[in-house]
Amino acid sequence: MHVETVGGEGDTSIWGLRPEVHWRAWDGAAVVYSDATGNTHYLADVAAWILEQLGKRPMTAAELQTAAAEALELPPEQGVADSLHASLGVLQDLKLLAAS
Repeated sequence: MHVETVGGEGDTSIWGLRPEVHWRAWDGAAVVYSDATGNTHYLADVAAWILEQLGKRPMTAAELQTAAAEALELPPEQGVADSLHASLGVLQDLKLLAAS
């Protein structure tokens, strides 16, 4: 899937962590291991925040955008959507997230 189409406007997919993913987060960073790929990843900033949020419960891209705007105290038009959509695509490509 192309990053620019992931979580875009009108996307109603529900995003969640893949069951084979194990992770730990602290101070805005996360380390993630995937049993499926055997890869370990270090995530920071937006990617780590997304992982933490989806570790609590599956969410749509719109729910993530609203939560990010509230957590960062930014208006939604501040580019939050672009960062989230790009990060969702990367995390999906790494086989850490799945959309249903």
